[in-house]
Amino acid sequence: MAPPVNSSQRVEAEPTASESLVCAAHPERRAAAMCTRCGHPLCLRCHGADAQGLAVCAACKAALAAAEAAAAAATSTHPSGAALALPFDGTGEASFAERVVDTVRWLTRAPTSFFAQLRHSAEVVRALAFGYVCIAVGGVVAAGWQSLLELPMVEVPEGWAEQGVEPLTGPMLLLLTPLAAGLQLAIGIVALHVMSRVLGGRGGLRQTAQVVAYASVANLLLFVPYVGGLLALTAQLFLQFKGIESVHELSRGRAILASLLPTAVLFLLLGGI
Repeated sequence: MAPPVNSSQRVEAEPTASESLVCAAHPERRAAAMCTRCGHPLCLRCHGADAQGLAVCAACKAALAAAEAAAAAATSTHPSGAALALPFDGTGEASFAERVVDTVRWLTRAPTSFFAQLRHSAEVVRALAFGYVCIAVGGVVAAGWQSLLELPMVEVPEGWAEQGVEPLTGPMLLLLTPLAAGLQLAIGIVALHVMSRVLGGRGGLRQTAQVVAYASVANLLLFVPYVGGLLALTAQLFLQFKGIESVHELSRGRAILASLLPTAVLFLLLGGI
């Protein structure tokens, strides 16, 4: 039988691992925690926390911050390696043509980093101007190829033909290009935004407009004769997918659907007219 414990005696608990250690930076202080990254004991003065609330020392916290900054810079850098804003966001002395060239280069070489940076961009007017120019130039080139190479005329839907609408020739396409470019841009923005929001997208109309405008760079592929139309459509859908995935924070599958469905619906409607 165990002897009774005298009430005047105090039974002390065995010290924990942290209590039996002293702070690595302040030996005169008892450790209150252990750094979860390097394992060094920390006193209350040295105790810090990472994004998950875990104990870290000052050195490890600084290393984490540096790594996060490097990762953020890696997703928002120009292909040349410089951490820049989008060309149309800058306030420098670059001309519109220079900004167009730089935007085309960035979009074609590193679309992922371009659209990652787009999430922080508030410039929409010049983005829309860029998209309009790309669509208009592509339309003029397509009309030129049709006339020069004597390509088949652009057929109109059967319902339109029954109402006397003639197939579109090269000169007619050229005349309609300014109006068609604006309509294509506006319809594309509305359709893509509605579909993105239906699928759970979080971005605003401004961001969708920027995505559609910048994805319109694909229209420059109409400089390629015969297959330029197919190349342009494929490239635009791909760029819209990358942009929507980024600004609307959609999963890859939903971003693909948001990009493809409006085009599919448009073809079905035109085919049924």
